[in-house]
Amino acid sequence: MPEVIKLKNQKIAGVRVYLRGLTMEDATDTYLNWLNDSEVTKFMATKHSTMNELKAFLGEKIKSSSCLIFGIFENKTDKHLGNIKLEPIDLDKGRAIIGIMVGDKSSWGKGVGFESMQLVIDWARNELGLDLLELGVLPENDAARGLYEKLGFKYVRMDKASVEYEDGMHDNLWMELPLRSED
Repeated sequence: MPEVIKLKNQKIAGVRVYLRGLTMEDATDTYLNWLNDSEVTKFMATKHSTMNELKAFLGEKIKSSSCLIFGIFENKTDKHLGNIKLEPIDLDKGRAIIGIMVGDKSSWGKGVGFESMQLVIDWARNELGLDLLELGVLPENDAARGLYEKLGFKYVRMDKASVEYEDGMHDNLWMELPLRSED
């Protein structure tokens, strides 16, 4: 498999936010607090984390050749608002799975997720040459489903009782976004 492009000092600029590759210095108390906030992690597999676990996670993702993890930062203040991850990236097949977490609750409902996802979608198409992005979402996560639909993701399948979440097994709804037109 070809080596995935690493995010060394690269900044992807948007109107209100910019994205850059996360570093070990981004393992802050603010980031850790997101992972320990039940409102932020409501639809995530991770429900609690320690600083050592956060640093181990970041170190693993930064070193991986099939993962790119971007931090979402506010243009005006450089405030860390959340993350977007592409993993696994399969350059041979031209596809990746994408996931987003906006941890800064004061940014919810303000278009941060939409702008950030659009930046990564365009970057994955133009810089990585990907053909398809995929994601999984719990059907009851209405906000995320609405965001993904607005971005053009389409439903492709439902994996019944395939995700362990809080009170047991839940369905996982898979969505896809083709990045190339089929002319």
